[in-house]
Amino acid sequence: AQGDVISARGLGKFEVAEVGGLSKKGRTALLLHRYL
Repeated sequence: AQGDVISARGLGKFEVAEVGGLSKKGRTALLLHRYL
C-alpha cells in the first residue's frame, strides 16, 4: 500500500510512492522512493 516502507538486503529502505497496474505476467508495478 502507498506509504509502506520496504527494506531490501543490500539496497536499503524504500517507501512505496505509487502502486501501478499489472504486467503481462501478473506482477504489480511499484514506484519506490528512497527512504532516508
